[in-house]
Amino acid sequence: MAIYKNFISPLLDRFDSEALHTLAVEGLHLAAKTSPTLFFAEVAANGGRRFSHSKLEVEFDGIRLENPLMVAAGWDKQGRAVEGMHAMGFACAEVGTVTLRPQSGNPRPRLFSLAPGVFLNSLGFNSAGADGVADNLENSFPFPMPVGISVGINKDGDPADHALVAKRMLPFASYFAVNVSSPNTPGLRDLQDKDSLTHILKSVVDAGGGVPVYAKISPELSFGEVDGVIDAVLASGARGVIATNTTNSPQIKAKYGARWADRDGGVSGDDVDYRKLSTERVGYVRSQTQGKITVIGSGAIKDTETALEKLKAGANALQVFTAIRGEGAGVASQINRGLVRFMEKEGVKSVSELVGVDG
Repeated sequence: MAIYKNFISPLLDRFDSEALHTLAVEGLHLAAKTSPTLFFAEVAANGGRRFSHSKLEVEFDGIRLENPLMVAAGWDKQGRAVEGMHAMGFACAEVGTVTLRPQSGNPRPRLFSLAPGVFLNSLGFNSAGADGVADNLENSFPFPMPVGISVGINKDGDPADHALVAKRMLPFASYFAVNVSSPNTPGLRDLQDKDSLTHILKSVVDAGGGVPVYAKISPELSFGEVDGVIDAVLASGARGVIATNTTNSPQIKAKYGARWADRDGGVSGDDVDYRKLSTERVGYVRSQTQGKITVIGSGAIKDTETALEKLKAGANALQVFTAIRGEGAGVASQINRGLVRFMEKEGVKSVSELVGVDG
């Protein structure tokens, strides 16, 4: 990983970030075409066969994961690389965000490298649409691991479309994530209001036929607003919260140059202030609910230390996104191995024992 971070990643930063990302996704898609090429991808990412250990196993809301690491929504928007993400060492992938109808998203360029391991994206729910993503997922079904579906709405869509997307994607979903926190669709974050969110979550719960549903929140929500989200989750029958999406903070953006401060889009990756925002909201949801709802931690997780931070704050599982680019394809293997070393050193029997210990 040191070679990747010190030599390969700086070289890649000179090229178009979205084109590189598309190349990575399609490379994994092609690798899954045959067993030998998928095996090669697994060995290349992990330095051998993908790592597993009984201490890493987690379970929540009836979902069993081989380890606590999930790929966050946005990495594989179109559902083309599920098998490849499993080969990299992840135990779950969240596909999407999926919109009811196809849409191209915002004008390019819309994905920028701000600093090593830090990116700004303003993609804007570029999606093949529910039918297109379903066709892609059908090609790799049954999956080697649980798959979540992030559901959203088109720019000109209606909140009722969340449930329609869920109905179409139901055959493939181990869970649904309701994405009303992306900063890249005008007015979307307004749907995090308690009443609006309760209605949307309830509609997806009803459409999901018992599949767990989670609300994905933005890191800028005040704790009072997070209380409203918790109320919406409990009132709707949803199972928990994903904390958090990318940050739209002008102050965080401005650290990378004044020209970024008012730029549309969300920052993700190795930024200490963003990490703090997301971890605080993980901890707050945990403290307010005392484990009554599931919390999936997302935001600036890049290594064992940052993974432990989210787990100890109260996350039942973890989502990784930007670190796949910033740290390299072996990031899941490195984190999982580090977690096992930590647990063996500290006499911890399982990842679940770490959840919320700092609360």
